[in-house]
Amino acid sequence: MSNIIQEDELLKTIIQKGFHLTYYKEQDLYFYSLTIAKEQTIKKLFQDLYPTEILNEDDFTLSSFTIEIQTNFSHPQYCFNGLVYFDSFDDLDSFHQFIQTKLPDDIDVRS
Repeated sequence: MSNIIQEDELLKTIIQKGFHLTYYKEQDLYFYSLTIAKEQTIKKLFQDLYPTEILNEDDFTLSSFTIEIQTNFSHPQYCFNGLVYFDSFDDLDSFHQFIQTKLPDDIDVRS
């Protein structure tokens, strides 16, 4: 069995985790996007993604975490809003693995 994620399986996971469709007018692009506002969840995600970085507790107070992928399943990426940390996932498999294992099911999202 292949480790390569199928787009329909990825879409199912995206929907289950609460991603929504976001349109970026200036780029004329649609993304499946999720923004997390819960401070404890943001801290945990930051520690998972940047285990050697140490930030002040106050740094997380006004931040949020956004994870997204284009609707054509390209450019899976994330950023910590309010912090200067962002990156892309290497491939769809690593993106899928991350959202399955690192994102909680009861996500506190910001509209």
